[in-house]
Amino acid sequence: MRLRTLALSLAAALGIAMLGFAPTASATMAQCTVGHFCVWEDGGFQGHFGAVTVGHPDLRTAINGFVFQDRISSVWNRTGHIWCTYKDINYNGGVHSWNPNESQSHLGGIGWGDTISSLKPC
Repeated sequence: MRLRTLALSLAAALGIAMLGFAPTASATMAQCTVGHFCVWEDGGFQGHFGAVTVGHPDLRTAINGFVFQDRISSVWNRTGHIWCTYKDINYNGGVHSWNPNESQSHLGGIGWGDTISSLKPC
């Protein structure tokens, strides 16, 4: 009886705990519409998603409710202009430029994974 009570208590606790887990935000490339510079938290265009049309000097400020500073792993430039990403806030530090319609699904592969702190049209 004691073992059954313990098992039921454990099952109930796990059920309650699972209710507290929100699904991970996910996105796809299809969400990045023409005219936007898009960023994703995870590689492969997954995770939290943000789309911008103007520069952001400090990515500690949330985009679409998420703070992207040093957490961007995929980008897609769907604008007709070259965009620049910077390793530091206020458009400082190392810079990488993105041509129109250029994308990168795994920024870590080019040394830019989780390093972007500001971005703008060049």
